[in-house]
Amino acid sequence: MNNKCKYFGIVTIIVVLILASCGNGTTGGSDPCSGGHNFVNGTVPATETTDGFNGEICTVCGDTGTGDIEYATGTSGLAYMLSSGRFTVRKGTVTGGVVHIPAYHRESDSSPYYPVVNIGNYADTSGNGAFQGTSITSINIIGNKLESIGLYAFRDVSSLQSINLPNSLIYITDSAFRGSGLTSITIPDSVDAIQGNAFYNCLNLASVNVPKNLTTIGNDIFSGCSNLENVTLESGLTLIGIGMFYNCGKLTSISLPGTITTIGASAFRNTGLTSITIPASVDTISDYTFQDCSSLTSVTVHRSVPPTVGYFAQYVITGTIPGSLKIYVPPASVSAYKSDWSFHADKIEAMP
Repeated sequence: MNNKCKYFGIVTIIVVLILASCGNGTTGGSDPCSGGHNFVNGTVPATETTDGFNGEICTVCGDTGTGDIEYATGTSGLAYMLSSGRFTVRKGTVTGGVVHIPAYHRESDSSPYYPVVNIGNYADTSGNGAFQGTSITSINIIGNKLESIGLYAFRDVSSLQSINLPNSLIYITDSAFRGSGLTSITIPDSVDAIQGNAFYNCLNLASVNVPKNLTTIGNDIFSGCSNLENVTLESGLTLIGIGMFYNCGKLTSISLPGTITTIGASAFRNTGLTSITIPASVDTISDYTFQDCSSLTSVTVHRSVPPTVGYFAQYVITGTIPGSLKIYVPPASVSAYKSDWSFHADKIEAMP
């Protein structure tokens, strides 16, 4: 490049910078539209993931005036069902890839927008869930309108690796993600109900959290998740459901918050737990809770009054259990525990 070209390039850059800083006749660094916007009618088209606009747009700063939002469209080909001003979404003609679920949808350009609040809360004519039978890899939920994920919605979609759950979500239905390929899941605190088998047999699932506001917990939610290693039980949670972590062989440790009151039957059955501390808040431990925990060497129970154990009390801790297993309890409560938990009396000692 000769010197003349270099000089011309530098001058051009300087002029552009000066014009940009001057804006609408103001001094550099100030609001280019401090003297008023220059609105003209225009359109910014919506995309699959971003909202658009139809109306007044300032030609100087890009701000919008009077007009209408055109909401992100979501992935083309999705099917919608409108009921009482709320949409449910299904796979439609979508067969794979990344799927974007919009916050709003309308049936035509002249129709009003309504929120998309459900993913497949009904089955199709073959009995499949909303996205069952597809090869989708990821679900991106736009905005915070979705409230529920329906029956079998992603069941056996082994290609599904990720989904973002919005803070509007309340309800995850039976077997919604059963057998899917999810590797981790973050469940927002807005969720207060997870039905049975919701994440059953998700063989790639390694990390989960259980939100604090759950009031309805179905059976076997994470049962059979053989690669599950990291579990966060959030403070505020009161119940560990029946079979919640049954057959989670790689789960070697877990911290129970001091708000837990009940541990359901078979909750940790056949896990890889090596030790567990049960807080003083727990007043009920059900049958088979720690059955076949072959690596379990210590259980520390902090409640001074022995928690109520299941009808088959001898099976709370049984099966393939190390002979060296110790149950540590408050020193002043050893006699009470040996009486109430007589089937495990030989394992009970005062905690150090």
